[in-house]
Amino acid sequence: MVRVQETFDEAVRENIVEFDMEAEEALKSAIAEFEDQNVDLSNIIKSVSGGNTSGHPAAECLATVKTASGAEFVQACHHLVLLLEDPEGEASNILLQRGAVGALLSVLEAGGGAADAEGASAGLRVLKALFGTRSHQTACLEATGPPILQAIVARPESTLGVKALGLEAATALARKHEAGKVALLVAGMASAALPVLESLSANEELCGVAAEHGALGILLRHFSAASKAGEESVMRAACAALRQLCSSDSCKAAFLDQDDVIPRLASALKRYNTRPLITEQVLGLMTNLTLRNPAASLALVGERGCLDAVLRALTAAAMERTADPRAASAMRQGCMAIRNMAVRCEEAKTELLALHAQDVLYSIRDSSAPGALQDAASAALRDLGMLDYLPKAR
Repeated sequence: MVRVQETFDEAVRENIVEFDMEAEEALKSAIAEFEDQNVDLSNIIKSVSGGNTSGHPAAECLATVKTASGAEFVQACHHLVLLLEDPEGEASNILLQRGAVGALLSVLEAGGGAADAEGASAGLRVLKALFGTRSHQTACLEATGPPILQAIVARPESTLGVKALGLEAATALARKHEAGKVALLVAGMASAALPVLESLSANEELCGVAAEHGALGILLRHFSAASKAGEESVMRAACAALRQLCSSDSCKAAFLDQDDVIPRLASALKRYNTRPLITEQVLGLMTNLTLRNPAASLALVGERGCLDAVLRALTAAAMERTADPRAASAMRQGCMAIRNMAVRCEEAKTELLALHAQDVLYSIRDSSAPGALQDAASAALRDLGMLDYLPKAR
């Protein structure tokens, strides 16, 4: 690239000196000459000043980014983003030649001007803008950028806003760039991203946007792969994010449209029914999915062994409750899922009664102290049609 730049600059100078062309005419003539020879000019600076870009605003801003801090750093980053928005400008190529990606990654890794949330956010916005071109994506891989982005997203002290921008930068790096995708996966970005996705899926609008961009399918693939590999932390995080998304009515139908979604949930319950932290998330996902949604209840009934797996998970959690207090949360989610299915879906109610779900619920109700779990078991019994659903007086 440097050699092409030097040759191009020499051609422009020759047009001016040897052929008495005006500067702009000399530039246009050199561009036409190189393009006629099928020379790729996409990564060089096409200006009369050529490679001497020290006075260009992009070069000046980058110099500031390398040394400044606080408001000065943030302002320089903001100016770079604006310069990169101009498709006719030379900012991208100037920043490429001056190693902007590597410089920004170094600043983000070390702190410096990006030591606080505002600075880190500003630096990540520049990276996201730069990753719109393949050359900058490649520069990121050469600068071992994926582990740095992963560390920013996984860092406990990073704010949710910084984590989200880190994911956006990673998404830009991976877009139409297979090597970028692989490098991010190797760096552990998927595991770091899942808790952030869960936090971001906090309202109806965000859930809808996430679903439109394929989040359900991505998370379900991570969930299934982690389930098969026994990676419980990834599996739990993926399921928690899916659970959050399915709290939105707009996502429920899209979730059910995913391939083999109910068999995957049933399989996870069967395999991990002695792991309350996992069964809580799977049962919680079923609870959200079946709330005001008879179609989801029918789908669960239609999967052979699924409702039986729910009851077995409840029974296993009850047995684990003494050793693991967190099992109570899994039990509560299971009771709520049963209630949601029974109250709006006669087929589910009939199947649950045939499986003696009421016996499991009576046991939970009678062995629990007054509170949320006992209330959930009683409500499920009521919606199954049990007249003696209220807790017995003690």
